[in-house]
Amino acid sequence: MDRKKKADGLLAGTVLICLLAAPFKETGLLGGGLFHMAFAASVGGIADLFAVSSLFGKPLGTDIIAKRRDQIVDMARDMVGKELFTEELLEDFLEKNLRAERILAQIEKQEELLLPLLESACRCGILAVDKGKLWKLLLREGKSVIQKENWAGRIAFALYTLKNYEGKQVLAQVLAKEVKGFLQNRFTQTEVRRLYQSAWAKYRDRGWFRGLMESFVEREETENIRLIQEQVWNLADSIVDPGSEVRCALGKSYDSFLKRLTEDKKLQEEINTWVSANLASLLENRKDFFENLWDSHQENVEKFLAGKILGLVKNELGNPEKKERNDKFLLKQCRRHVGWLHEKIAGGVTKALSPYDGRKMASMAKNSVENEVQAIRINGTIIGGMAGLLFYLAVWSGGLF
Repeated sequence: MDRKKKADGLLAGTVLICLLAAPFKETGLLGGGLFHMAFAASVGGIADLFAVSSLFGKPLGTDIIAKRRDQIVDMARDMVGKELFTEELLEDFLEKNLRAERILAQIEKQEELLLPLLESACRCGILAVDKGKLWKLLLREGKSVIQKENWAGRIAFALYTLKNYEGKQVLAQVLAKEVKGFLQNRFTQTEVRRLYQSAWAKYRDRGWFRGLMESFVEREETENIRLIQEQVWNLADSIVDPGSEVRCALGKSYDSFLKRLTEDKKLQEEINTWVSANLASLLENRKDFFENLWDSHQENVEKFLAGKILGLVKNELGNPEKKERNDKFLLKQCRRHVGWLHEKIAGGVTKALSPYDGRKMASMAKNSVENEVQAIRINGTIIGGMAGLLFYLAVWSGGLF
């Protein structure tokens, strides 16, 4: 049997005994004592029932807890904010527990959870970027870099490096063989004939002495084509010979061009202008390529940035030379927000209790102390009965009045 049933049963029993003993209250000590004990117990039990009901319910319009909801909320807020979690207590907690190594240990422990969060943060930042504006910015900066670059100097450096390259002879032979193959494969008899006839057609329209040469050129066409092809093949053969006149001429031309490239300011300016203009034009036409590249590598960029950020934080917190500085920095940053944190903690009480009206709070309070409330009722009934009996005995024995 729970306590409520015990309290109700005890109160009902005392009332019943009081009613049954009432006719015998003047018959003697037993009848009078039983009546006064039951009557006092009933009064005590009813009084305590009314008292506890006044706290949690509304007999006779009392409803004490429900009517004082706002005061109770303020009391709970003050208890949390001014007794349990004061600003001084929060500051003391931060001073004792806010250490770089502890934060680092938590970061390393929760790294698998932190990385996806950082990736999400990076993703939000990347998605917030206007690709059109970013492209314009990159294009403007790219053009600026292209225009400032000394392309002639870079070309000269590359040519000079190639000239002094240890394996340049091998490289030259490979290139010469490629040129020879191109000449032999490209200048077939059919191709030479086409070029021959095309050149003669142009000369025949505007060239000097074209009338005198016409019969010779057309009559000896086959022989002339053979001679031209033979000369081209001879040129192809001479290119692969390091000591040939052609190779020597190419070498001299290479050195001459390299010298002009390093000394001729006008040539340098022309090369820089030409290269810059062509690169800028090429860059302007690559917007779609840039956007596709951006979209296709976005996930990789997110992971890269998240990893870099986490790595930088771990390296900074784990640096023993910066430990004291980091501890002071963290404490300084957190102290700024102690007042805000304290207000939020105290305000959390108000927020937590906001869904409950006075009646709901009274019901919750009653349920939480139900056993204690019924114990009060039981004690009130018993003590009232004992007090009534003692008072009657005192009167009966002549000790009072």
